[in-house]
Amino acid sequence: MDGNAPEGFHVVLTTHNSRTSQRMRDRGIRPGPALLLPLDHEILLTQCIADVILESGFRCISYNICRDHVHMIIVCQHVQLVKVMQKIKSVSSKKFRRQLRERSRPMGHDGPMGHDPLGGGSASPRDAHHALAHDHLWSQKFYRADLDVWTLHTLSNLPGYLYKTTHLENALHYILYNREKHKLPYSEKLNVIIDNFRMRQEDAFRAKC
Repeated sequence: MDGNAPEGFHVVLTTHNSRTSQRMRDRGIRPGPALLLPLDHEILLTQCIADVILESGFRCISYNICRDHVHMIIVCQHVQLVKVMQKIKSVSSKKFRRQLRERSRPMGHDGPMGHDPLGGGSASPRDAHHALAHDHLWSQKFYRADLDVWTLHTLSNLPGYLYKTTHLENALHYILYNREKHKLPYSEKLNVIIDNFRMRQEDAFRAKC
C-alpha cells in the first residue's frame, strides 16, 4: 500500500475522567467525577469540532457524540493522524471552554447568563460551571481502530474505488446509531451541524492529503 494514500481511521475521543485504564486501577488511582455533557453542550462542542475540521481542511466521513465520548472516522495519511487529532482536541477544547465562560457570565456582561449562541435554548449555568471545573475537556489519549481495516484499494478491473473489507460499513453503521444505542435524545440541530462538515466517502478517499 502506498504510504501517501489516504486511509480511514475510526477514532474515539473520551471526556476527562470518563475512562479509567487498567494501570490506574492497579495503582489504586481514583479519578474525579467524569465530565458528562448535556445535549446543549454536545451541540456546542460539535460545532467547535466542526469549525476545526472545516478551517483545517480535515476529512471526516462519520461523526457522533454521546455525552462522554465522540466517535469519528478521519481520512488522512497514516503519518498525519496524530497531528490531526492533536489539533482537533486542542483547538476544540479552547473554543468550547471559551464559549462556556461566556455562557456563565452574569447579567450585564455581554449578555444574559446561560445565553446559547446556537439559538437552541438556554444552557444551564450550573452545567457550564461543572464543565469548567475540569482542568481538561479531553482525556489524554485517543483510541483508534486497526489501521489495516479501512485501507482503500483500487481494483484495475473495476472503475472507481472499493473498500478493502466490510469493516468500514460496520463502523459507519455503528457510529450513526451510537446515540440510539446509549438511549440519548435525537437532535435535529446536532445532525445539521454534523452534515455540514461530514464529507462523502468517495470525495474523502479520492482527495489528495
